[in-house]
Amino acid sequence: MKKEITYLFGAGASYYSMPLVENFPTRFSLFRHFVQGLPDDDYKISFTKDCDDFFNQVKHHLSFDTFFKKLFHLPQRSPRTYKYILLAYFLFEHLLDITNYPVFNEQNQIKNFGHKKGNLDPRYDALIAGLLEPIENNFSFLCNVNFLTWNYDLNLITSIQNFINPDWTISAFIKKYENSINYFKFKDDISLIHLNGHVNYPLLKELGPIESEVLKSYFSSIIRNEYSSEKLLSKESNLLKFSWETLSETSKVEEMPFHINKAVDAIKKSDVIVIVGYSFPLYNRLIDSKLINSINLKNKIVYIQDPNANDIEAVLRQDFSLGSNLTLSENSIAKEGIRIKKIQNCNSFFVPSSLF
Repeated sequence: MKKEITYLFGAGASYYSMPLVENFPTRFSLFRHFVQGLPDDDYKISFTKDCDDFFNQVKHHLSFDTFFKKLFHLPQRSPRTYKYILLAYFLFEHLLDITNYPVFNEQNQIKNFGHKKGNLDPRYDALIAGLLEPIENNFSFLCNVNFLTWNYDLNLITSIQNFINPDWTISAFIKKYENSINYFKFKDDISLIHLNGHVNYPLLKELGPIESEVLKSYFSSIIRNEYSSEKLLSKESNLLKFSWETLSETSKVEEMPFHINKAVDAIKKSDVIVIVGYSFPLYNRLIDSKLINSINLKNKIVYIQDPNANDIEAVLRQDFSLGSNLTLSENSIAKEGIRIKKIQNCNSFFVPSSLF
């Protein structure tokens, strides 16, 4: 019987493609500058105003998640007000060509793209390639693999597409393999669950750098569509679900949505859990506690891959009841306990040697 592994990805897993909490305002500023450079019309003026309102709110909060959580609890405001801006921004990050995009100096308050290397984080392709059996013209993994991600971006699903249907558009690929909301089943041995929802847009063909003038034309069309009867951005932005929104849609507090239950099942069935770039923020705690607990992780090996792996281990021990009495030392054999290993080198995603 094949072994089973589950990867749990956080924002750090898309570090070379998408922004982190600490540099989101700077990166979003680049998007604002891009929008300001679009041809002037009434649609652009309205969109720019919404971008500015969103930016002015987010820069005063710890993260955009915190801002949206506040809107969620205010009866007179709706998270939908700014979700379409967030979706447009994510599309921008996946499509711009950073080699041709202007980098501004300190006087313009925009430094650069920081750690961004391209439209996709190259570590995802490398992970998929490393997990595949060496069989020509075949897509089969060395073990059963579940991918759980808190990220909205399309890094992971695009890398999977690159090995299954590279000639399809990304929207067609999503439509084909999304079995139910946020739950993708590609083959019997591979599944993907977007815990928070995901980016999509009907006109999205592929992810990759688009020449500057073409990108401007593309976004002008997106913005015009948003202020027409179609409102595709607003419709598709409903796929971006924060964890608290997901829970509020269930009939009872103790119930979990289908895709969250599938994620819990994946953790329970797995021999190994690899947590990459995820710090377990408090606003996701209700769902995280369903996934990560001493019952689900009993007799399993948990790898934490993050530059701050020591801090994350402390959170798991203290806040998720994975105390020292349940955590065996790195060189011991796990029997009834939970073995935690820390990996601080993040140049590539970790694949346990036991899978080979």
